[in-house]
Amino acid sequence: MSMLPRVYAPTRPRYYKFRQMEFFAERGIIRKLDKHTGEYRAIGRRQFLEQASTWSAAAKRRQYSDERMELLRLVEAMVACAKEAKRQGDPFAPGVTREMMSRRPQSILVPGAVSRAPGERVELVIPGRDYSQVKPESHGYAAGQAHVLTPRC
Repeated sequence: MSMLPRVYAPTRPRYYKFRQMEFFAERGIIRKLDKHTGEYRAIGRRQFLEQASTWSAAAKRRQYSDERMELLRLVEAMVACAKEAKRQGDPFAPGVTREMMSRRPQSILVPGAVSRAPGERVELVIPGRDYSQVKPESHGYAAGQAHVLTPRC
C-alpha cells in the first residue's frame, strides 16, 4: 500500500431544486437562483439556515399535508446544502479572510508600462490628442504611450 496522499478530483456541486428555485454550495457559500424573478444571490450558511427556519415555520402553518410535506422536503434540502457548505469551509471566518488578503497580489504588471523609480509619477499620453491645454498635474489611465515625469520640488 502506498504512503502517498490520495488526490481527490473536484466534484460538481449538488443542485437542489424547489419549484422555480435552485441552490447549491460552492466554496462554503450557498448560491441561490430564483428562475421566476431571475434573482441570483450568494449568501452565507447562517443566513441560509435562517431562511430554512422561516420555511419550516411556514410549513407548520399549512393546512394541507401535501403542501406541508413539500415545504419540509425543501427545508431538508436546505439543511443538507448548508452541511455541504460547512464541510467546504467558511470563507467568512476572520482567519480565512486574513489568509486570502495576504495571498492577494501586491502589484499589477501592465504590458508595455514604464517601470518607475520611487518618487516619479507616470503620465499616460494618447497619440493624436492635443495636450497643449492640459495641466501637467492632470493625468489619466488610458491606452497609449507612458511618459515618466519627475516630481517638482
